[in-house]
Amino acid sequence: MYKIVFDEMVSILNDSTWNEPILAIHIPQRAKFERYLQAVLSLRLKKRFDDTEIEYPLDGKHVDIYANETYIELKTPNTNFKLSGVVDKTRPITKNVQSIIDDIHKLRTLKIKKGVVAFVLFPIHTDKDDYKKHIDKIISALGNDNYCQEIVGNMLVFSCMI
Repeated sequence: MYKIVFDEMVSILNDSTWNEPILAIHIPQRAKFERYLQAVLSLRLKKRFDDTEIEYPLDGKHVDIYANETYIELKTPNTNFKLSGVVDKTRPITKNVQSIIDDIHKLRTLKIKKGVVAFVLFPIHTDKDDYKKHIDKIISALGNDNYCQEIVGNMLVFSCMI
């Protein structure tokens, strides 16, 4: 399921119908777009899986999307890397990365059968590896090889199975 989520996210970010609000509005302002991604992704998943719901309740908490008996947590963490055409702002990338790790732990503590954590890290330098140390922390917390990652424009798309 993490591969389906990953493929859909990459498709959304490559599809001009969906990516224009992200690329034209969110990225230049370093504005997170998690709810937008949640809506578009859940719409696509609903076409495949009848059980798709957003803000699915679970043990007094909620998960962003539930589909195909899988609990999915989404994030759109922004970085503080300087890029042309993107407003310079101080963003707590370390806290953003920790929130992804927290989602991994959250799904594990809920003792569910299938869970996915997926995110779009932005903006990143495609010619540098300054973001990789943060991804390495996430992979270390994940503790398995069930993940996909790909650069789309100046964004890193990542999805993993919990």
